[in-house]
Amino acid sequence: MGEFFACFAALEDPRENNARHDLHELLLIALCAVLCGAEDCSDMALFGRSKEAFFRTFLDLQHGIPSHDTFSRVFRMLDPGRSVRSERSDSSQGRLRMFEVFEP
Repeated sequence: MGEFFACFAALEDPRENNARHDLHELLLIALCAVLCGAEDCSDMALFGRSKEAFFRTFLDLQHGIPSHDTFSRVFRMLDPGRSVRSERSDSSQGRLRMFEVFEP
């Protein structure tokens, strides 16, 4: 999980210091949900709740799965002017080496 979290290390958490859910955990749940067909924040929350036992095997989820309102609020607060770019380290391996947050 460290590699995934490192990919988004430069992404600033736009929330106040009292945020209950870890930004990286929220992003990972959202990514998994979208890859499995989620289309909106309600789907992300539903997916997270349905797979909570699985996610708990490698995430802390100190305050459980974020609600659809939390997903929505966080995605509205993220800076759309920043993006994430990936690079391939070795074309023969075809593995992603890193993600880098950048401003266009």
